[in-house]
Amino acid sequence: MSNQNDQGKERYNSLNVVRTLGCIVILMFHVMVNENYNLKNDFVVILGFTAVCLMYFFMTISAFGLCSGYMEKILNGTINLQEFYRKRILKILPFFTFMVIIDLVSGFNINKLYEAFADITLLFGLFPNEITVIGIGWFVGIIFAFYIMFPFYCVITANRVRTWITLTVSIILNYLCRYYFNTGSHNIIYCLCFFVAGTLIYHYREEILKSGVLVFLICIAIISVSGLLSRSYGDDTLLLLIIIGAAMTIAISSWGQHIKGRVFDFIGSISYEIYLCHTAVFRMVEKMGLHYKLGNGVLGYLSTCLITLMGAIAFSYVMAKVISLSLEKMRLRLHQKEQKEN
Repeated sequence: MSNQNDQGKERYNSLNVVRTLGCIVILMFHVMVNENYNLKNDFVVILGFTAVCLMYFFMTISAFGLCSGYMEKILNGTINLQEFYRKRILKILPFFTFMVIIDLVSGFNINKLYEAFADITLLFGLFPNEITVIGIGWFVGIIFAFYIMFPFYCVITANRVRTWITLTVSIILNYLCRYYFNTGSHNIIYCLCFFVAGTLIYHYREEILKSGVLVFLICIAIISVSGLLSRSYGDDTLLLLIIIGAAMTIAISSWGQHIKGRVFDFIGSISYEIYLCHTAVFRMVEKMGLHYKLGNGVLGYLSTCLITLMGAIAFSYVMAKVISLSLEKMRLRLHQKEQKEN
């Protein structure tokens, strides 16, 4: 969900296509599992697997973006870590806090208060057990845990050899989390291999950018075959990594760079907000009685998805603007105060 680097020269606008499609697919998945629409089983299975795959794909994109913008600066010691963390916190905390407060007010109880406090600290991704977080807010905890460890992470993945070793270790840890430690998927150790995959793509980015149509077609074939295998193996980690790696290669290749557009750039820029608020928007659609206006079949389902998506986009855009303007005013006031003191 994180956009490309804040300061780096490299820019992969095609990744906004993934962010946009991810918003839509995950929204469609949550509408599907929260209501009883009469949908074909094949569609349910494919949508469910795609939604899971995309959640981990966003971790890969986040790692790729951070490495593109900051890895060399951290390794060279040319970055202000206070500024790095300030930007990361200001990017994710304000809107997330707003959504947590809405959730707390909408159904207040003491347990929600405890968990809301944990949510706002952004440290809940470090908890050994899962807690209730708004919508798919658990993702924010995982991302922030990755931010915390990022400087050390840059050291252990500084080159291709180290990254391959780290990927191997993280995959083993993922399977241990699954089958030995019984750790849920909302855990940074469980998810680490998907972040490392993004770093590995970063280290090979120059070769990928130069790749031709053959690599592009091979990646499409890999995704197609892996998608069929998912019917038998489900969300197996290796299978997900193969799909994500192939899709990421397509996205940043010279051919993939042609897959872009203003709509994708717009929705991609507010994708984080859409992820967090779409569940709340869907609940409003329910309360307004719009979720079964066209029946409980395919037409009713698609219309509910469309209404929810339009509402989430509108809400996200307005709130992102309000938060951005508020932060800018605060920054100017602090700057003026510092000037007066000096």
